[in-house]
Amino acid sequence: MKALEKDRNLRYQHASEMRADLQRLKRDTDASRSAIPSAGSAQRDSSASGRVPSLGVPSTSGIAASSDSEIAVGLLARHKKTLLTVIAVVLLAIAGLGFGTYRW
Repeated sequence: MKALEKDRNLRYQHASEMRADLQRLKRDTDASRSAIPSAGSAQRDSSASGRVPSLGVPSTSGIAASSDSEIAVGLLARHKKTLLTVIAVVLLAIAGLGFGTYRW
């Protein structure tokens, strides 16, 4: 919310300020996660066999993703129909422009 303030004096003045707040937020959320372990998370942690989640973003398998590529694969898997529709529309637009240019 601080980054979206209308008054520019209340917003972050430097990227280092935002970075410090994000690091503080990550530290606080990591501390709260480790302080209150639930039975479900304990079971998931034992089944993950030592994997350490980087940002806690769930992947398609339900275990936290540990890399950007796993996050990207998860997003592609969830939005496959939309992605294929966009690709089809772009290809049809390119084909239409090519045919129009050829006929002109």
